[in-house]
Amino acid sequence: MKLWDGELRRRGTLAEALALDLNGPGLVAAVGGGGKTSFLFRLAEECRSQGKTVALTTTTHMARQADCPLLVGASWEEIRATLQREQVALIGEEDPETSWKIAGVDGETLDFLRRTADLVLVEADGAKKKPLKAPAEWEPVIPEGCSAVVAVVGCSGIGRPVEEACHRPERVRALLGKAEGSLVTPADVARLACLPQGLRKGVKSPYRVLVNQVDGPEQWAMAQELAAAFRQRGILAAFSRLREPCR
Repeated sequence: MKLWDGELRRRGTLAEALALDLNGPGLVAAVGGGGKTSFLFRLAEECRSQGKTVALTTTTHMARQADCPLLVGASWEEIRATLQREQVALIGEEDPETSWKIAGVDGETLDFLRRTADLVLVEADGAKKKPLKAPAEWEPVIPEGCSAVVAVVGCSGIGRPVEEACHRPERVRALLGKAEGSLVTPADVARLACLPQGLRKGVKSPYRVLVNQVDGPEQWAMAQELAAAFRQRGILAAFSRLREPCR
């Protein structure tokens, strides 16, 4: 994994690159595409390495993870014991639509997680494995009182037709004023991440953008262009090369 902050300086951790303060109890929500799940689990591992307990969950639906302790429909006592023992756990309810995902916990359980874990990480929308997206009318589902909201976008969507690169392409085209079949540009990604009807929709907390999939020279050139665009808009952004597959 490689990480850079908004000035494209090398950083050691995601928390440093995104200027996230993880010293106290907090809740970080992730929206967008391009590797949200990989981002959340990488941040959880950083916190585990510091001796912190981390509860991962969702307010919508989230894929089950084979390499993380999973609690589905668990009691609060089970959750507390698992966090004390394992430090990190993925927590949710049975998804009535599919067996390979979990549904989100209720509000009372989310409040319990906030009281019990050092950090709660929430996947607040879905992207159907696409690097970019625009939210539906009911998205994102961001809990009140977040410490921060991080929008994740994937460089792999740049240079591809909107229909291939984006979840809900018709909404992306409407937001950006693009014709059907148009290619996604770095400027489009910056606008999508900054528009209040785009990935910043419903955000009332400190806002960050993580540009993922900066995997080679071509993506590095895009990252430089995006870094300048975010600085111009006053948005704190970071850039990463998370090696895990985009989920």
